[in-house]
Amino acid sequence: MKKLIILSIFLTIFSGCQNENHHMSINDPVGIDTVYESGKLKIKGQNSPFVVFFFSATCGACSEQVPSLIELGKKFKNVKFIGIMGNSQGFDKDMKILKEKGVDFLTISSPKSVDYFSNAVGGIYGVPATFLFDKDGKIVKKYIGLTSKNIIEKDIKSLL
Repeated sequence: MKKLIILSIFLTIFSGCQNENHHMSINDPVGIDTVYESGKLKIKGQNSPFVVFFFSATCGACSEQVPSLIELGKKFKNVKFIGIMGNSQGFDKDMKILKEKGVDFLTISSPKSVDYFSNAVGGIYGVPATFLFDKDGKIVKKYIGLTSKNIIEKDIKSLL
């Protein structure tokens, strides 16, 4: 019994510890393991380009951008699309918003993770903001505001 109590205390203490680079998403239970160093954002297990999309639930242009990114995600299966939703309203409300908007790509909304990704791209001062990274984690394109699906598609193709 004593061992069980000690084990329970140990697990309780250490279950709260989390790798600083592991960010839980709200529509993907796995989350995402990243490392940001020397100006590069690396995603564990990702050896192809990826897209990071910053948005908010109340942004009309963001809502217009989402369908394009969903289509591109379906077209480019090896390219990871990551949504960073600012101004979190809490897990349940965030999930409802994502469902209403049809967002099916991994999305992160915890304030700590939003800050982490914002810092990794040099700061976000407005949304929508979309960043295309090469397979090595270097930002190769920044799209500020609503961006044509064709432009993003052309840029992704150039990296494949």
